[in-house]
Amino acid sequence: MDVVWGAAGYPCPYRYDDQLSCLKLLCSLPGVNLSKVNQFTKANPLMDAVGLGLFHLIPFLLSVSNTSQQDGKGNTALSIAAFTSGMSENLYVLALICQCSDCDHQNNNAETPLMIAAGRGYLDHIKILKHCSDHNIHNKNGETAIELAAANKHQKVAESLMDFSSIFSVIKANTILNQRGLGFTKKMLKEHLALHQKK
Repeated sequence: MDVVWGAAGYPCPYRYDDQLSCLKLLCSLPGVNLSKVNQFTKANPLMDAVGLGLFHLIPFLLSVSNTSQQDGKGNTALSIAAFTSGMSENLYVLALICQCSDCDHQNNNAETPLMIAAGRGYLDHIKILKHCSDHNIHNKNGETAIELAAANKHQKVAESLMDFSSIFSVIKANTILNQRGLGFTKKMLKEHLALHQKK
């Protein structure tokens, strides 16, 4: 298995299709266990491939890996994808992993992938994650995704989460944004209130 982890977890000097062929060959050997983790990161090959941006390996690894497996920090492959910046390849991977993962999994800090992306201001990630996530889950500090976006001055991200968040979280996020010289417009707040009154 260490050979398989090495093939998935490190860029190699060969062409991408050679690296994928090598990985497929190694995975076909008897006794290969793709849930075995890297001794340093406690991540499996899928997590390492996501974290290192080896996007060409991920569709294959998704087909043979346990997407709910966690690393030493409680992150799944989806959580790791939420940490990485928004290259178009990563967004494709994020969408792929969302289809076969628990979007509301909380890591050791009780943060979901949505919270991770919101706190980093990754608007493109949010566009994918907001449709498969519970927006009212709280982390260890009692914050929701919209509140994390606001606390980190990511107003556009906070705005994109408004329609999915509770009235309480929107008001709290607006208060946080106001303390930072930002905030939602009165029109946005009025529309959000009207939307929740219809529900």
